Amino acid sequence: MRSKAAVAAVIICAVLVFLPGLGRSSLTDSDETWHAGTAREMMERGDYIVPHFNDELFPDKPPMMYWMMIAGFRVFGVGELPARLGSALSAILAAAAVYALGAEMFNRRIGLIAGLIMATNLSYIVVGRAAMADGALMLFLVLCFLGFWRVHQGDRRLRNYFLIYVAMGLGGLAKGPVVPAVFIVALVGVSLLERRGKLFLETWAIPGLLAAGAIYMAWMIPADLATGGEMMREGVGRHVIARAFSGPAHSHSGPFFYHVALLPVTFFPWIAFLPLAFKKLWPAEEARRHRAFLVAWAAGPFLLFSLMTTKLPHYVLPATPALAIVIAFAVDQAVRKRESFYDGRLAKFGIILFGFVSIVLGVAFFVFPFYAQLPRVARYCIGAGVLVLTMFGMVVADLRRLRTERAVFTLAAGMTVLILLLSLSAMPAMDRHASTRPLAEKLTEYAPPDAKLFTTGHSVPSIVFYTGRTRETTGWEGVRDHLDAGEDFVWLARKDRLENVSLDFMDRLEKLETVRKFMPSRVEWRTWVFLRPKRAPEEERE
Repeated sequence: MRSKAAVAAVIICAVLVFLPGLGRSSLTDSDETWHAGTAREMMERGDYIVPHFNDELFPDKPPMMYWMMIAGFRVFGVGELPARLGSALSAILAAAAVYALGAEMFNRRIGLIAGLIMATNLSYIVVGRAAMADGALMLFLVLCFLGFWRVHQGDRRLRNYFLIYVAMGLGGLAKGPVVPAVFIVALVGVSLLERRGKLFLETWAIPGLLAAGAIYMAWMIPADLATGGEMMREGVGRHVIARAFSGPAHSHSGPFFYHVALLPVTFFPWIAFLPLAFKKLWPAEEARRHRAFLVAWAAGPFLLFSLMTTKLPHYVLPATPALAIVIAFAVDQAVRKRESFYDGRLAKFGIILFGFVSIVLGVAFFVFPFYAQLPRVARYCIGAGVLVLTMFGMVVADLRRLRTERAVFTLAAGMTVLILLLSLSAMPAMDRHASTRPLAEKLTEYAPPDAKLFTTGHSVPSIVFYTGRTRETTGWEGVRDHLDAGEDFVWLARKDRLENVSLDFMDRLEKLETVRKFMPSRVEWRTWVFLRPKRAPEEERE
């Protein structure tokens, strides 16, 4: 296959996976609206250095993600599409970069397969289509390791060092110390596996890390000075060091083997090939110069993030490009040598894992619309379930007939169709019942510009993003204080939170509307009540 055709195939697949339907469903109730709301406030303040959310310092993430969102808001206006577009475009470019690295390490067919695997594994699809920092993180990580590979192979041209450490610095602006941490662990691993201590000197590790740090500090120093040291204390001290070593953030904990145990799900559907792929990599003479590099890269994130106290499924995404190239190499070997990916214990183990997750996902798609009381979504979810189970059956049949390459393209095509079905049909249909946008729109309708917004039982940041206004989360006692002070406000409260509220207090409030909406993050329906202070008759006439 020609180089242009191969990279075009990867990009087309990635475009179909990451771009359609980005603006057809609301931003999710937690991380997406936090990030998009922060970008919106930075733009409105004209402050592109210090991130704020709900008029408070928001030091959780560096600014790269917000800058990309602001660029989208400037072009398209504030909304879901521009909030997610930067992440999606970064994910597409990262898949193309994986193609380039795979083709450079081996050949174009391996690059093609690796790029397709990168674009169509489940966890990468989820974060690449979301208003999150991980799409940009993965792009800079792959570029960093592309430069690392070239230096590892003896190409000492200055541009390769720039590629490593400039990408590393930009990765720091995307998501803190992830890229340098993964690079250092991989560098140590390669040095040990190859008994090549000089690799630290050959990669200019110390001056390079200092240069990458300088790129990050070019933002951090002004931000820290502007906040009186809070940006460093909170952004680095609490959100990096404390999350890693002191205790899990937001109860996101798990055992040491958490990431390995979740790999069949996070790396779906390509877990089918993974167990046998490493067995094929290690003894292969063609991979003699590559295996230490790929194994150290793949193992590094699992070791690094398994030691951290805070654990989330997508934390080990930095291992995905290496896993994709390992599988692509094994598939290429199997095709050229007419070897089976179906026979043997490791092959069967991968197929069993793939089959188990396929069945669980298929059943989940069948059950979800009825459990969630969303009958209008049923036909799309049932179609998705049938597609997943059909994909599993076709892949098993292909592998039994030694059609390994065809099985790869079946998985890539199947995942692409599945995401198109979900993003263009199922998720917009579900969004019509979701609470994220409608509650905020009702608040905007009922609340004059000078009225305060209060929420009880709804602490998620979607209200801030979709109203473009600050809001306070409080119990009914806090609302009573504002009522006693004669302030004008609109109060959004969960109905079940009003059961124990004083009747005398409720008599002083006017019920505007009761709304029942679906909470996707909780997979449940909730009833919400809009209230405001009762107005005197003369105020009503006015």
